[in-house]
Amino acid sequence: MLNKELKLSTEEINTPTEWINNWKQPIIHILLFHYIFRAVGDSLRAFSYAYPVKKFSSAVWPYSQARFCIGSVAALIFWMIGEIIGDW
Repeated sequence: MLNKELKLSTEEINTPTEWINNWKQPIIHILLFHYIFRAVGDSLRAFSYAYPVKKFSSAVWPYSQARFCIGSVAALIFWMIGEIIGDW
């Protein structure tokens, strides 16, 4: 009786993850592109803090225009593209 309760069929184990193996579904591509664009935006935001500052200027956001363009503008573009793809 105990053996019957402990046996699991392969259908019960694989059912929640079957969608991962089917790469032809469009939802997989949408999720993948959404993740990639969001990750690139996050990476650009992190890179902007590592970008060297040659001098402290009167710029308000972290002390240079290049850091603002990389960290906010470029990252925001990738974040928005990722959100648009994710909303489909």
